[in-house]
Amino acid sequence: MNIFTKARRVISDDSGAVTVDWVVLTAAVVILSIGAITTLSGGVGGLIDSIDAELSQGGGVVADQEWSSGTPST
Repeated sequence: MNIFTKARRVISDDSGAVTVDWVVLTAAVVILSIGAITTLSGGVGGLIDSIDAELSQGGGVVADQEWSSGTPST
């Protein structure tokens, strides 16, 4: 068997082609996921800040009440 025959066998062997496809597909999913996380993180951070502000304002009203038997007393 000469070197040209061995080279043809290596070139025509496609057993690793599926692995390459999966690597490319996985890389695409990872890149798209990172892009989605980057895009959504700013909006989620703003939403968390908004919820925190609302809870901080409303928490003072409830904390100032004295509760007895399930109803606030004034």
